[in-house]
Amino acid sequence: MPWSPPPDPAVVQQRRRLEQALDREIPNWREFDRDPRWHAWLYTTHLYSTLTRQQHLNAAAASGNAYSVVELYREFLRTHSHRTPPPAGPAPDGKHIYSRPEILQLHAQHRKGAFGDVEWMRIENDIIAAGREGRIVGGVPLDRSGSGSGRR
Repeated sequence: MPWSPPPDPAVVQQRRRLEQALDREIPNWREFDRDPRWHAWLYTTHLYSTLTRQQHLNAAAASGNAYSVVELYREFLRTHSHRTPPPAGPAPDGKHIYSRPEILQLHAQHRKGAFGDVEWMRIENDIIAAGREGRIVGGVPLDRSGSGSGRR
């Protein structure tokens, strides 16, 4: 059995304070880990940064910055609380619902040669159709209304 030193009491206390702040401010924060939208959102680049939100979350948690961690959770809630897309998998109409991480994984598999040309064309066409039909969890909405861009 390998030996490992006991955990640093200061680090344990810092983690405890961080979790207490999350419990106070975002009572259901532990449930986020089961939401594919949360994981897809964490994969995106944080505004005004070249880092992903996951990297910002990791850095804030490692330093014990409860304010930054709570704000990341709040930012997610502000952008996703009004939407409740179905989970990834088959839809009631039999069409597949994709998550953004699943699409990235399919692309990575394709680059490694996991699919023949015909099979990849079928998958790619279904992903494109899923985007038009709103069958991508965490997908970018195609409706430009309210975007403020002024373009149509």
